Amino acid sequence: MTIGNKIMTLRRENNLSQEILAEKLGVSRQAVSKWEAEQCLPDIDKIIKLSELFGVSTDYILKEDCKSKNDVSIGNISDEQSSDEILLKQIDNEITSAIKEGNSKIISDPTIIATILIIAGFLLFVSFYLSFKMLVPCAVALIIQVIGIGLFYNYQNNIKNEKQKKINSKKFYKINSWFLISSVLFLLYIAIM
Repeated sequence: MTIGNKIMTLRRENNLSQEILAEKLGVSRQAVSKWEAEQCLPDIDKIIKLSELFGVSTDYILKEDCKSKNDVSIGNISDEQSSDEILLKQIDNEITSAIKEGNSKIISDPTIIATILIIAGFLLFVSFYLSFKMLVPCAVALIIQVIGIGLFYNYQNNIKNEKQKKINSKKFYKINSWFLISSVLFLLYIAIM
């Protein structure tokens, strides 16, 4: 039985509509419908909530060959381990595989990388000026910020979805405008002094 079929069966066995299940999980009815139709899969936190709600193991939901609803064994894990230990191991395995496959959002999101560069550039700019009182190290820090901005705009140019571009821009400027304005003001302060 597939994940979608298991979710549908468990929902029906518990006399829940898609709407009620969606409310309990904090998702839309369409999300539940897509899970059951196998158009997409629920996130790991939703799978955990499903297993708790229906009183089944996460293995039962995730593994097609898992027949028993209470079978919580994973590979070489013994029956003596608690479900918390098993769940922690599942989450650890998922994070490890995501990083190995390059699917980590932090690693792959250029907006976050650009933000890190801008913040690092600002901090270097301030610390270089306060330490050395020289403009050359400060210029290097500003170049780091410019690289961060360039990375963000290069990333934005490759996005086709206009709505996503607006969301990214809003997120980017909400965080980085403070550091960019502070850098410019600090540079003006240095020039005046």
